[in-house]
Amino acid sequence: RTRVEARMRYLRCPERRGSGVVAYRGDLAVGYGRWRYGAAGDAVYLSAAHTLRPHRRTGVYSAILAYRLDRAVRDGKTIAVVIAERSTSAPILMRKGFRELASLQIWMAV
Repeated sequence: RTRVEARMRYLRCPERRGSGVVAYRGDLAVGYGRWRYGAAGDAVYLSAAHTLRPHRRTGVYSAILAYRLDRAVRDGKTIAVVIAERSTSAPILMRKGFRELASLQIWMAV
């Protein structure tokens, strides 16, 4: 509860350039997504959209994507950049007009 209250205070902070959205089915949170606006320019960066496994393939990700894009357009953004998992997100993103520009490699030292 303390972490949720702290997060809600942050989300109400007027100086922040990003935010998040939670998708619900009734009282159950089934997915979420984040976004951040670029410091200068017209770009929105969409990140970390997830849907709980039992609710995948039911439109939750598409609804989260649509909400974030609608919000960005309302706020005057004209470019959307998404870092997403190709195997799950690419078909949805391509239907929405996105195109893949590059692949991302992740490196880790243990």
